[in-house]
Amino acid sequence: MIKRAENTKRIAYIDFLRIIACFLVIVNHTNSVIFLNSTPSSCLWWLSLSAFFVSRIAVPIFIMITGATLLNANDNYRTTFKRIFRMIAVLLIFSFLYYSRKAIRGHNFSLKTFFIDIYNKPITNAYWYLYLYIGILLMIPFLQKFVKNLKKNDFLIFFTISFLVYSIWPVIVHFYPGLAFNKNFQLPLFGIYICYLLLGYYISNYDPKYKTGFFISIIIFNASLFINVIMTYFEYLRNQESYTFFSNREFFLIAVPSVCMFYLCRITDWGGVQFINAIGKCTFGIYLLSDYFIGVFHPTYQMMNEKMPVWLAMFFYQCMIFCTGLIITWLLKHIPVIKKLI
Repeated sequence: MIKRAENTKRIAYIDFLRIIACFLVIVNHTNSVIFLNSTPSSCLWWLSLSAFFVSRIAVPIFIMITGATLLNANDNYRTTFKRIFRMIAVLLIFSFLYYSRKAIRGHNFSLKTFFIDIYNKPITNAYWYLYLYIGILLMIPFLQKFVKNLKKNDFLIFFTISFLVYSIWPVIVHFYPGLAFNKNFQLPLFGIYICYLLLGYYISNYDPKYKTGFFISIIIFNASLFINVIMTYFEYLRNQESYTFFSNREFFLIAVPSVCMFYLCRITDWGGVQFINAIGKCTFGIYLLSDYFIGVFHPTYQMMNEKMPVWLAMFFYQCMIFCTGLIITWLLKHIPVIKKLI
């Protein structure tokens, strides 16, 4: 039974996944400085690299959440365009805040430059996902009709083709370049991000709670992490300047732990539902503000780094970013206009 908070339609495991993914976005944008500035001779390198690979499941989880929450509906195009316009408004408003901060410091404020900048690229590191999400929203009404006509076996065949072509084969080609597909062979329908959307829908609707599922998922999650770290170690031995090939979100050993985490949260009976939902409501705002507070608290991290182990300083740094974003978002959500956006 999916627990819901009183007087809301929020789902506990979805909100908990939002919290996990949101925090992992912060980890992904801060942690890599540790292993990139150390070597495998240090335990710190292995610890930081492991945290890095765990953080890579954030985006797949966010996309699966979208599949779980939106593909069950039957939206008309008006609803779809309202969602898209909301995301465009969020992109414009929060990008403008980041741009204004940089422009005022550099004394080169220009609206023309702002619009050219955000058209060509994200204004800050984390916002690339907003562009992807707008594209996903545009596909949602068509995918809603698509999934309604698929049976369980159809989903399993779809996932198999998608993973084989876009998640497994590129890794094989990395070791054996001669096996690369002919460039004219394309399967856009089976793109991995569409696969993630359908996985979220599938797990939320079809996948039952097996007694052994919890432990099997934990084992697979940790095995995937271990293999990724070991393979990256051998990549490091080959090329110390560029060795994060296996961190691609489309690859199988990132997709698998993402699915495991989603499934683990799906089958867990949650307590403290209201607390989880309260934080879950704020995760979008935390994400939007995260890059700003990464910059604000970086001097504090450097000070902490001088007085405690770097991994502990990094963890406190990440918690400060998350908690400050949570507080600010909670306050912003009391402003009617802003509340509708975040």
